[in-house]
Amino acid sequence: LAKGQIEVNKIEAASSSIFVSGGRPFVVWVCGFALAYASIIEPIARFCARVFLDYSGEFPVIDTMLTLQILGGLLGLGAMRMNEKLNGVASK
Repeated sequence: LAKGQIEVNKIEAASSSIFVSGGRPFVVWVCGFALAYASIIEPIARFCARVFLDYSGEFPVIDTMLTLQILGGLLGLGAMRMNEKLNGVASK
């Protein structure tokens, strides 16, 4: 049963369809965009709006606690996978 599941996983990972093999990259892009918005885009936009447009309202705020946890977990798994490849433990 486990060998059969491994074969199915290999076939799904090799797929060019974004719905089959694109889950992890999608999550990384979403988390990366949320982090970029919260740390770079929103502060610069807020500054420019207040200085140049005299805007006193609020901007949308993204709670980055969850996105950072997911992104950190994915980056950690990627680092573990790289370590396996460097040590020759990982299979193709």
